[in-house]
Amino acid sequence: MRYERAAAFLAGTALTFVLLEGGLRLAGKFVRKDALASGPRGAWTVLCLGDSNTYTGGGYSYPDQLARRLAAGGVAARIINRGAHGLNSTQLADSIEGELDRWKPDAVIVLIGADNFWNNLPIRSEPLAYRADRLLLSLRSWKLLKLLWVGISDGTLRGRYRAGRGRDEALETVRGALDRLLEHPDDWYRGQLGDAPLAPRVAAAARALGERVAAAPEDGEARLVYGRWLLAQEDARGAAEAFRGGTALGRCDAQLYAGLAQALDRLEGERAAAAALGAGGGRCRFERRLAEAEWRLWRGEAAAAAGIARAEIRAAPAAAEAWRLLGWALYELKDYDAAIAAFLELSRLPTSGRERDDHGLVHASARKWEARRAARSRTPPPSEARAELDYAWLAAGQYGRCADASAGLLRAEPLDVSRFHLYAFCLKKAGRFEEAERLAEEVPALKGNLMYRYYAAQRARRHELRRPLEELQDEQFSRDMERVAGAARLRGIPLILSSYPEEEYAPVRRTAEKGGLPYADMLPLFRARFKHRDEFLAPDRCHPNAEGFAVMAEEYERLLRALPGFPGGGAARP
Repeated sequence: MRYERAAAFLAGTALTFVLLEGGLRLAGKFVRKDALASGPRGAWTVLCLGDSNTYTGGGYSYPDQLARRLAAGGVAARIINRGAHGLNSTQLADSIEGELDRWKPDAVIVLIGADNFWNNLPIRSEPLAYRADRLLLSLRSWKLLKLLWVGISDGTLRGRYRAGRGRDEALETVRGALDRLLEHPDDWYRGQLGDAPLAPRVAAAARALGERVAAAPEDGEARLVYGRWLLAQEDARGAAEAFRGGTALGRCDAQLYAGLAQALDRLEGERAAAAALGAGGGRCRFERRLAEAEWRLWRGEAAAAAGIARAEIRAAPAAAEAWRLLGWALYELKDYDAAIAAFLELSRLPTSGRERDDHGLVHASARKWEARRAARSRTPPPSEARAELDYAWLAAGQYGRCADASAGLLRAEPLDVSRFHLYAFCLKKAGRFEEAERLAEEVPALKGNLMYRYYAAQRARRHELRRPLEELQDEQFSRDMERVAGAARLRGIPLILSSYPEEEYAPVRRTAEKGGLPYADMLPLFRARFKHRDEFLAPDRCHPNAEGFAVMAEEYERLLRALPGFPGGGAARP
């Protein structure tokens, strides 16, 4: 009798899960499949994966320019940008199955390798529980249980982040995720080190902000951060609704209008964005003009943004936000003297706190010093440029000085993850990779830095394996690319691999040749189009500018049009 009851219980549990799974899948049939689409409904979908060379650039990134090129050619395409700063090939290989299953693209573009300089060797294999979880994620009932569990364990279902009880904490959490790296790709390192991930907490905070906006529509700050989060998550439609809701309440906030323009640009194109900024007659005219400058800057049209900002400054010389936009537009135009003057003028104005931009002054001063040092090697750096000095030495190819400058900055802020990342890179390029150990002895607080902890664990792993780092990295890189290609092949999704404008990685080309995959060879294209690297690089001298990304978008369009199943077929536009 006891065994019969147990069997009946198990059968009932199994039947419940079957019915739940069937019900969830049936319900999914009635939900709009394009709820998160940033392009036309039912559009052909291209997923763009990679590091900051994919993510960087906002509206002039290669994914955004690719979307505009396809739309101009009459192709209803949805381009999804899932690039992330600092992503390496192992992180990509570990996450690509989830990305493919989430977005279900018709084609994938992968640009990877630039961040494989020291941190793509896993410390430990994936735990069995994680592997089982990845297999079960194909079940919607399992996804529902996970969502419920995350809500309970993180406190969202108990009200910890409920509107009115955790607003400030939720704002700080989501802002931090946006400023750092969308969904915390650093969680990969935390997983390797056995730490708890941050992504569930960020997701809970984002949901709380959505609840806050629904409960208190007049909360402009929550609406702005929530809209930016939705836009970063490729939910341009939801972002447009969030931003439009704020403007409909009569709020004259330039950031809300700029966000609305960016969302509409991705949804419907430039005309729709321009129309939204031009509507409303004289109401909020000044804020709309500033939003237009912000939007133009986002699109890579720095000259147009500078013109708008100058016009508003002539009308209102004390307009702090206009000075800020002018400073950044001039910076993008590489007119560093004028940019510094604009940021200094901004610093003299009484502001509400948001408009002041010491960050821009630091960037412009560092780039100006870098340019002058090229002519006179002993030109001392200005004091305000010291926070960017390691990046300036990096751009100049002075890796030893880059490492020394980074070390000095880490002594002041030992937990700065990005700074240690750069420090390790410059050490490796300078042939001084083991020096980080000495700095950690000198500055014990550095041992709490996430990237230092991973560096130390990986160093121990290399010693355990007794093999050169370069050899281990090449093997790992090759395995990663095989996993990436295999994941796409298993799902029947065409995959395009690519070089960078200035460098190529052998494992990527080998994978393309071995699998007969399309390969975007950017090096000869850039050499043919540009006489000097400064013509296609942004002021950071690391990532492409709008012109450089335009060449990449053109080549990717050509390869996409050659894929089977491409809507309309034919060759790329001239």
